[in-house]
Amino acid sequence: MISQLTGHIIHAQGNTIILEVNGVGYDIELPNRCYTVLTQQASRTVTIMTHLSIREDAHLLFGFSDQPTRDAFKRLIKASGIGPKAALAILSQLTVDALIQCIETKDISQLTAIKGIGPKVAQRLMVELKGSFSGISAPILNQHVVQPAPTHALMQANAVLMKLGYRASQITPVLKQLSQSDESSTCSSEMLVKQALQHLSSEGVQ
Repeated sequence: MISQLTGHIIHAQGNTIILEVNGVGYDIELPNRCYTVLTQQASRTVTIMTHLSIREDAHLLFGFSDQPTRDAFKRLIKASGIGPKAALAILSQLTVDALIQCIETKDISQLTAIKGIGPKVAQRLMVELKGSFSGISAPILNQHVVQPAPTHALMQANAVLMKLGYRASQITPVLKQLSQSDESSTCSSEMLVKQALQHLSSEGVQ
């Protein structure tokens, strides 16, 4: 089982990256949040937590910027009717803390707002996963993934922009640029969203 990889990102598109490790390229699919965090460090050596899904027709590798997100992914795919793609969609829209809160408070609305998650699936998640997230703490970035801007602010800004209908390919370069500005270390998610919308508007992105 491949549980962790350290290397350089040599290609990134959509929500998939190719991570080169000792001359071998690994094709890894990530949640939008993790994709945004990791691709901002494309010039650095990064460590990615991974989960290998083995099917009859393919071996699929999924990646995460921190262990708590991977742990949440593993719990999600144990639920009835939730495959890796659905789990990625959920973790693309919700932070680990937000997901746990949804499950524990039975807040179905945030789950049904995610594409592919209907009321029946959301209700089943509430029942099957309640109390199963004990031991999962809020994500803490490892030493190889250091962000100029606060990671939680970037993740929250990414989620808001996704809900507004923007694609990861549009969001990632803008947030990367904003995270490298002098003021980024003190930016809130609201400020990042506002600045990102200004950038996207100036570039004619609707």
